[in-house]
Parts: sequence; C-alpha cells; structure tokens
Amino acid sequence: MSMFDRFRKSPRRKQHMPRVRGYDAGIISRLTSDFNVADKTPNQNIHVGLKTMRARSRHLFRNNDYARKYGKLLVANVVGPHGIKLQMRVRNDIGSGYDTLANERIEAAWREWGRSCTMDGRYSWLDAQKQAIQSVAVDGEVIIQLVEGRSAGPYGFAMQFIEPDKLDHNLNDTYGGRNIRLGVEADEWSRPIAYWFLNEHPEEHGHLKGGRKYRRVPADQILHAFMPEEIGAWRGVPWLHAGMQRLKMLHGYEEAELVAARSAASKMGFIYSQDGDGYDPDDTDSMGNLIQEVEPGVIEQLPEGSRFEAFDPQHPMSQFGDFLKSMLRGVSAGLGTAYNYLAGDLEGVNFSSLRQGNLMEQDQWRIIQQWMIGAICAPIFERWLIASLGSTALNLPASRYEKFNAATWQPRGWAWVDPVKEANANMSELGMGVTSRTIIAAAAGRDLEDVFKDLKAEQELAASMGLSLSDPAAQEQIEEAEDA
Repeated sequence: MSMFDRFRKSPRRKQHMPRVRGYDAGIISRLTSDFNVADKTPNQNIHVGLKTMRARSRHLFRNNDYARKYGKLLVANVVGPHGIKLQMRVRNDIGSGYDTLANERIEAAWREWGRSCTMDGRYSWLDAQKQAIQSVAVDGEVIIQLVEGRSAGPYGFAMQFIEPDKLDHNLNDTYGGRNIRLGVEADEWSRPIAYWFLNEHPEEHGHLKGGRKYRRVPADQILHAFMPEEIGAWRGVPWLHAGMQRLKMLHGYEEAELVAARSAASKMGFIYSQDGDGYDPDDTDSMGNLIQEVEPGVIEQLPEGSRFEAFDPQHPMSQFGDFLKSMLRGVSAGLGTAYNYLAGDLEGVNFSSLRQGNLMEQDQWRIIQQWMIGAICAPIFERWLIASLGSTALNLPASRYEKFNAATWQPRGWAWVDPVKEANANMSELGMGVTSRTIIAAAAGRDLEDVFKDLKAEQELAASMGLSLSDPAAQEQIEEAEDA
C-alpha cells in the first residue's frame, strides 16, 4: 500500500435530503385538481364582478326574507332608534371643566341642521345614517357629495347621496399622468384625487347612446366610505357576496318544498269510472287537454279511459328543518351575524348561551359602529363645523376651530339578558375601582352627563313640590339593616 493511500478519504455513502412537504393547501393533487384558481389583483376582481354582484345583492335585499332581515338587523343594531348621537366635549380655555355654553350651542345647531341635512331635503341626519349603512351593506360602498356655500342652507353645508352606479367602474384610464381605476383618480400613493361620475345613470336613456359623459369631482368634495376586504382595493363590494349563491339556491329550495308540500296536502283522492259519467272538467286548453286546479279536500272522478297513478310525495321532509338550519348557519357566518337572530330561532337557547351569544353579536355591531363613526359621522361633522363657524347661524369664532372640534359619538347600547345580575356586577366593579360610571352608561347607550342632568332636574322638580327622592340602593341597605 502506498503511503498516499493512508490519506485518501474513504468513500461516503450518498445521502438523500428529506423532501419538505410545506403547506398542504399549496399542493396540487388529484384531490385538489378542481381547486386550481388563478388569483388577480383586488381591483381586477372588483372590475370583473362588481356589476353582477351588486345587481344580485340588490335583488336579494329586495326579495329574500333573510337578506331583508339582515338589513333590518344592521339598521337596528348599528344605527338604532335614535341614531349615533353627537356629544360635545369642548373644554374651557383654562383647561378645567367643560365650556358648557359652546357645547350646548353646537349640539343645538347640529340637531337643527340634522332635521334636513341633504340638498334634496329628503333625509334627516337619522335617515341619512340608516341610508348610509344600508348602502354600504347592499352596494358595498356609500358615496356622499359634500356641498358648501349659500345654496347649502343657513349653515353653509349640506350633503347629497350619489348612486354608486354613477361612479363608473369601467373607467380605467389616465388623466394628467395619474391613474384612473374603477372611476377613481389617485396619486402614486393611491390617495384619491378626484372621482369621475357619469352624468346619467348607466342604465337610463338607452345605455348612454352617443358616448359616456363624465363630471370630474375633486376628492375633497366626496365622502367615499367602504370596508376594503383586500389591500389595494379602490372600491367596496356587497357584504352579502360570500353567502349570495347559497341564499339564492336556498330560496329556490324552500319554494319548491312549499309547492310540493301544498300539492301533497291538497288532492285527497280520485274515483275512477268505466263510463266516465258525471265528469265535468274545470276547463280545457287550446289542445283540448284538461286544466285542473289542485284544491284541498277534493275527491274527483276521472273521465273514461283515464288511468290513475298514485302520486304520494312525502313533503315537507322530516329533514327539512335541520337542513334549513345548516344552510342558514353558513349564510350567517358569511355575514358575521348569529344564526339565531338572522333566522329568528331561539329554540333550545338557555341563559348562558344567550348571554354569550349576545356579547359576541354586540361586539360585531360595535366594530361596525366604530367604523361608521370614523368613516362617516366624524368627517361630516368636521366639514359641517368648518362651514358653520364661518356662518352667522352658529355664532362662534371661526378662529377657534381646533378648540370647538371636540366631538365624541355615542352609539346605541343594549339591555342585558338579566339586568339585575349585570347591575350587581357593575356595582361590584365600581367598588373595586376597575370601571367607571361613564363606561357603564356608555355600554347602555347613554351619556353620563345627560344622566346627571336628568337626575338633577328630577331632584329640583321633587324639591319644588316638597318631595324627597332617596337613593334606591341606599334605601335597600337601610331596610336590610333594620330587618337584621
């Protein structure tokens, strides 16, 4: 053996690196071959499907029971019977306490303006809130033009709803070196610069024969509010899009089941006669065929030569209720609301499950409430305040806008499933110092300052009549001590 052989490395056995599986969702196999989708940009997806989705959404909200119920749930829980209310918190110049005069003056002017706040005079502020949340849910977005000047009323400001169809989603072009996508002109940061509206609705006057005509409106005159579902989306989509197909097919299934059940329950039987004597058909068509209506409780004799073939459908099916619940749970999940409220089904619900369900449901509504405050209520108030300070209607110095722009918003709250238990829990948390009366009042949809004003007014009224109002909780403690 040569001396160099000692330094030769022994041959190594070839090693195979283990194959990394990665994400199962990204593997294409015989089980996932029908799940091969080509993804596009958010705006491409919106451009392709917006018109059809919006038309279907409007159809369902007009005609489908459950879609209409969701629309009513939105209005009732997000806006409420009194709307999202303005509460001013303007502080004194010295920083201690509130400027009561300014707060009351602004709130009174806002209420007066809110009696008729649109250019066409059709909407109060409460009606405008309802319309806004309905438009966002049905169409995916709400578009409001902000109008300023003498023509906008005594406060120099009004708003006007614009149909989303007029913001042409088919307009994808350039203007002044800037991109126009889905009718929205934006800068390099995708910040809207202007909106391109059709002069007429695209479905009117023969689909705009002679070419489309636009009006370009600067972005500072438009409030375009929607909840983008993907980064980079320039338009909103109907909230019902995920459950749209299921809801439409479920409606057809219910209709078919109802017709089948009615047919099964109507005809009771036939009496067959060889000679057909006494048969008097209801009517015949142009071909001489018998036209008969299905009526409950009818026993009918058939004409000569006819043969009876039994038809005994078992409708409604015993599984109908469970199947309907299963489908509606899927629709509810897509809408982000609870099945029990969408279907009006509280069967089998106990206190604990109802309370937990209410808490989860209310959190969903609060998310939408806070979005609506930030996207719609606050921007409209700020523009109104700027315009009003420049008018004689508000009678406050325009130079103090920063001071007077101190609005808070109070959305509706909800009553508890068991008010006594919740009240005791609130008292315990107050005693431990982990909550405040402001938080408790806000959770119930009340403003603590208004509560204190009402209490003071009650005490003064009672004193003027020689009455004394005692604290119910304190009185209860006194009675318990006397019983002991």
